[in-house]
Amino acid sequence: MNSVKQFITSLVDLQGAAVALHTISRNNQHALGIYPRQGQAAYNPNVGGRRAVHVLPITLLLRWGRNGVAAEQMAAMLYNAIERAEVTHGIVSPVSDGPVWLGADERGVFEYTIDVDFYVIDACEDGVGRDFLI
Repeated sequence: MNSVKQFITSLVDLQGAAVALHTISRNNQHALGIYPRQGQAAYNPNVGGRRAVHVLPITLLLRWGRNGVAAEQMAAMLYNAIERAEVTHGIVSPVSDGPVWLGADERGVFEYTIDVDFYVIDACEDGVGRDFLI
């Protein structure tokens, strides 16, 4: 999960937002939470056992201030950066056609989610593990 955090934060300037794994800061108007998504993880060995694909389903929860336009722009920027991202040993694939608007919380902070599947190819013969993306 740390490699996912590093990968996501390398894609766009999050302007000092609090970024955390498995949680999100409700005190910050600008925050990104990175969560494992339930129910779709799989590990499928290829014929011969030389390569395998590990599917890592992730949900990103973006909280981005009280300005709806700015929040929508940041969510779109993050989604587009993920969609265009290139990785060394795998594929990054957003699940939906764009960020999903959740509305505003009790403090008026706008929230979006982006579901992403990371298809990570393990190269068993060269010792590369699953905890990498870039």
